Amino acid sequence: MRQVILDLLLEDLIPLWEIADACRGEGSGSSADESERLSALSETLVNLFRSGHIRVFVGPWQQNDPAEAEPVQSEALLRDLRRYSVVAEQREDLDRVYYVNDENLPH
Repeated sequence: MRQVILDLLLEDLIPLWEIADACRGEGSGSSADESERLSALSETLVNLFRSGHIRVFVGPWQQNDPAEAEPVQSEALLRDLRRYSVVAEQREDLDRVYYVNDENLPH
């Protein structure tokens, strides 16, 4: 999972639902399996954030330039499993959460 996350970091802003789709295994699996997989993905992203490998941005999906989230907000957003589903994002009118490789951003 970590490698899939890092491979996608070659791009710019990656929506959380996109990385969730990329990490989805073959077959449907149960909802318990899905929840476990998303929890593991969330924890991996939190660890990458804490180690400085990624930064988190949030904003309406229509916005071309989402704002960078504060550190505490970033961890909360990465732990919110609703953010890993485009259906939940649309149903609950949530702002889109993105991550990006810190090396792709100016310092």
